[in-house]
Amino acid sequence: MKIRLILIFTLLFTQLFVNTSAQTTKIRLQLKWWDQFQFAGFYAAEIKGFYEAENLDVDILPGKQNISPVSEVMNGNADFAVTGADLLVHFTEGQPLKVLGAIFQHSPYVVISPKENNIYNPINFIGKKVMCSQNQGLVELKAMALRNRVPLNSIIFKEHTWNNNDLINGNADAMTGYTSVEVFQLEEKGVTLNLVKPSNYGIDFYGDVIFCSKETVEKRRGITDRFLKASFRGWDYAMKHPEEMADYILSLPGVKERGVTKKALMFEAEEMSKLILPSLVEIGHMSETRWQDILDIYKGLNLIGKTKTLEGFIYNQQKASEENFLETGLIIMSVILVIVALLFAYSISLKRAVTKRTKELEAEIIQRKKQEAGLEKISNELKLSNSELQQFAYLTSHNLRAPVTNLRSLLKLFDKGSLVEKNKILFEKIEFSVNNFNQMLSDLNEILSVRREESAPPEEISFAQELDHVMSSINETISEQQLKVKA
Repeated sequence: MKIRLILIFTLLFTQLFVNTSAQTTKIRLQLKWWDQFQFAGFYAAEIKGFYEAENLDVDILPGKQNISPVSEVMNGNADFAVTGADLLVHFTEGQPLKVLGAIFQHSPYVVISPKENNIYNPINFIGKKVMCSQNQGLVELKAMALRNRVPLNSIIFKEHTWNNNDLINGNADAMTGYTSVEVFQLEEKGVTLNLVKPSNYGIDFYGDVIFCSKETVEKRRGITDRFLKASFRGWDYAMKHPEEMADYILSLPGVKERGVTKKALMFEAEEMSKLILPSLVEIGHMSETRWQDILDIYKGLNLIGKTKTLEGFIYNQQKASEENFLETGLIIMSVILVIVALLFAYSISLKRAVTKRTKELEAEIIQRKKQEAGLEKISNELKLSNSELQQFAYLTSHNLRAPVTNLRSLLKLFDKGSLVEKNKILFEKIEFSVNNFNQMLSDLNEILSVRREESAPPEEISFAQELDHVMSSINETISEQQLKVKA
């Protein structure tokens, strides 16, 4: 009964541990822009069951022009989000953020302008109206200008409207945009473009990166690792199946209404492949050296203080996994120790019970031996008494048989009809008593015969000797009684 209780407790304890680990967790992922191929990997992780395989229920939230992914995470509206390298600025400003992995190894931002505006390099930015957004390529634009000794106050910065017609109509001379999106849209309208790429001037930022709050990493490390694993797996699938993912994206609400076509999505996928480099670099890979270069550029632009460092900014998944492994190991060891302790306690209890029962059995055996000894003594006494009684009965039967036989023979010699009535009655009584006594001797002899058959071999006797003995006894009786026998 006790071992069954221990097993039940162990199973319940283990099941609790397994259920805790296997419980589905709902999380929210905030994208930096509207639904497009830019986020295909996250869609793939969802529709292909990669999130589900990690026990995650992910709600993917499309971005908008007025939504800041950093603000959404810090306000608790999202658990994870996607943004650009500008995340580093927010971190150095004191916001507890962790960068988890890079999707784009190179920034997709370029400065786009119609060919007739003659903007070929950063020097040509002087006196131009350039549309840009604080978190949408502005840093790369400023970095290129400063590296080419172009004063920032010589550039006319305009707030980005994300309306390509403003560039076509001359409301702006240039604008920041994605090589994978805005370039295609403008070329589809027949606009011949010039592109100024930051990477050509030593400005090589990461593109889209995944991040979360420091609290999420500390309190939900296992969930963080599972989310990254499923997301990177989704990105690997998406880059290998662009057409399938393009069809899925077109099925999302509002995508076709924005004028997005499959051709546009396939172009985006092709351009993204040049930035993600899936065949060369593991998706999600980040280098601390690259981040240090980005930090130095920000410092050069006076966007980050000179004393700021990367300490605490980059999430080391391998180290976290090792710590998580240790935590899991400690939990497993705790379970094992509990089981061992229970089994040890049970073994002690069992040993005590066995010892107690052994003593009880030993006492019972001693008592039974005493009883058996007493029974054996009584049995021996009974055997002795029975033997003596049997011997007495045998002697009695043997010694009385001859006189009784003689009496019966004598009675047969009498002529009962010649006796007077009084003697006749007396004779009958004597005859009755002798016959009864003879029957009693016969019964006793039969009992003794059975006993002899069971306990001893049969005894051989001489019939002639016995007959002579009987006749001698009869003659002796006749002589003593002075009887006469009539023929």
